[in-house]
Amino acid sequence: LSPSALEYLFSQLQNAAVFVDTVSAVKCQRILPWLQWVHTLKPNRLEAQTLTGIDLDHPNKALAVAQSLHDKGVQQVVLSFAELGLFYSRMNGENFWQAPTPTSIVNVTGAGDALCAGLVHGFFENLSTQATIQFASACAAFTASTQATNHP
Repeated sequence: LSPSALEYLFSQLQNAAVFVDTVSAVKCQRILPWLQWVHTLKPNRLEAQTLTGIDLDHPNKALAVAQSLHDKGVQQVVLSFAELGLFYSRMNGENFWQAPTPTSIVNVTGAGDALCAGLVHGFFENLSTQATIQFASACAAFTASTQATNHP
């Protein structure tokens, strides 16, 4: 979305739970001015590095990266580490690693979108954090197991 579209959306969504999939290391920079209004942010390793300036060359830096995003106002961070799984962190709360859901990877295009959709679904279904992360991980694995961008 353009900067003006983001400004409009965030001015209209005062109390909404906004979920953001950062899409790319270049495009993710557009969300920087709005991080304080983001409920859940789902960056991959490179996007998280871009947003925080912290080199995420090793998974042991995940907590520092998540904390940097929390310091900017993001309530929940779900860092995608591809074959290493996901790192989940809640502002002033829990954090944990979720192993990837086993799958035969055919095409990863759309897996991040499916992951984010799973996070939104878990939120609106009032699933526990652990159940939401497991469900979202399974959505990503299911999508990666097919050639199609969206699993038929």
